[in-house]
Amino acid sequence: MIRSMRVKNLRSLKDTGSIDLKPITVLLGKNSSGKSTFARCFPLIKQSVQKRTKGPVLWYGEGDYVDFGSFETALFDGSEKEEIVFEFEMNVPVRHRNLYSFNSTSRKRLVGRVMEVGASLYLESDGKNTYSRKLSITIQGVVFDIVFDSNHNLENVYCDDVSWIDPRVGQRSRKINIYAKGDSFFPVISTEIVDDGQIFDVSSKRFFSRNALELVRGYCRSNTGIKTILEMVDALKLGSRHQVYQSIQSGSIFPKTFKKNVENIFSGDKKAFDEFYAALIVKEIPEILESIATEMSMFSRGVRYLRPLRAHAERFYRRQELAVDEVDASGDNVHMFLDSLSRGDSDKLKKWMNDNFGFSVYSKSKDGHVEILIEDKASGRSRNIADMGFGYSQFIPIAIQAWESSRKSQFNQMSNRNPDSIVIEQPELHLHPHYQMMFADLMASMAEEGGGRFIVETHSQHIVNRLGELVSRGKVKENDISILLFETNDDGSVDIIRSYFNEDGVLMNWPFGFFEG
Repeated sequence: MIRSMRVKNLRSLKDTGSIDLKPITVLLGKNSSGKSTFARCFPLIKQSVQKRTKGPVLWYGEGDYVDFGSFETALFDGSEKEEIVFEFEMNVPVRHRNLYSFNSTSRKRLVGRVMEVGASLYLESDGKNTYSRKLSITIQGVVFDIVFDSNHNLENVYCDDVSWIDPRVGQRSRKINIYAKGDSFFPVISTEIVDDGQIFDVSSKRFFSRNALELVRGYCRSNTGIKTILEMVDALKLGSRHQVYQSIQSGSIFPKTFKKNVENIFSGDKKAFDEFYAALIVKEIPEILESIATEMSMFSRGVRYLRPLRAHAERFYRRQELAVDEVDASGDNVHMFLDSLSRGDSDKLKKWMNDNFGFSVYSKSKDGHVEILIEDKASGRSRNIADMGFGYSQFIPIAIQAWESSRKSQFNQMSNRNPDSIVIEQPELHLHPHYQMMFADLMASMAEEGGGRFIVETHSQHIVNRLGELVSRGKVKENDISILLFETNDDGSVDIIRSYFNEDGVLMNWPFGFFEG
């Protein structure tokens, strides 16, 4: 699960600082203050992961969610370094047998166990393509920098400025390439051997295990065979420092001499044990990067983005025999989504909307066309959406995205997955204040149920005030809401002020007269 995000040198966002991704995050500020740039980072990640690209980021693509132009146009004008940085704190599910959970003493069960990871991606450009220059990983206080060149080849791995990996290995007849795959937002390590012009994919782990192998050899008797040492290295699992120590002491594969030497450094030589522990992290770098990339992929799939001005309503739409499982960023395909629903799901959507808003939406097809109908709960009367106010066409995509996220919430919670991130720009457009407040009610309700994570860019005083009222009434926890105020500096950079509600629903750290201009 992604817990927080930080962005550096992206447009006006010189440095956002670490921003916790709470169930409700409200972005406020004047026009061109950077709040939309932050909101659009989420669909940027989504479109970068969804398509095969030459580099880690798809800044622009025909028909995609957002358009940042290129690395050069996205880079903050006053940047001291020509690099754009995305930084995340995340809980990564343990999927590999050599990784222990960092929050569990059990070593028998993998399901539900996670490791806490900090991951920072440093992007640069060679003038044509964006590439991952550096990936900084933090695990249990140990920071590693994994450095690549512009061709995605691994240059080195550093810990405290000390080189741990030299990829320039092999004989003249056999060249070993260690590189990052370019079709993932976070790089994944691959290794290949070039032998007499032929290329063979091989496991990366052996090349990252050298330091651990040498240290293990040093803590064993001099006559210990290489086969035994290799088996010991393979049996070493990464978890917390205490878990590593306990697993060695209880492991039958580890000789008494090795156990005794590890016990000595664990209890009396912190520097030596830290070096040993760092070697274990290096050994697992390929698996760690794969786990991070998988987590980011899962996170991106749950991003649901809606642009500020959504599609206007038509009386009839041409029917297409396409299955649509998600409303697009402009809401252009709402009719296709509704037409794709089964009868049971359509009834569930109607009930959910009636419960939350007092009206529902459904589709009706006839003679090769589809119409969208709005049904009033009180009267039971249905009308074509084209005969309703313009605000309905703007609000229906929001409601559908929220319903879809609500449906997935129980599965996401049970499987320790990210909740959907529902990113909406200006949900208040063409909405009466009453419906703006109903939208705030929906966010609060879903926050209590764990139904999704809202990132909302807005100018609506009604939404903010309603959230405060809901906090005071105990309908939503004050710690589930983050209010971020974006203010532009003279140099074009942006400061982000963290405001928040207290338990009485009163905004704290709030600038006087903010909504007055």
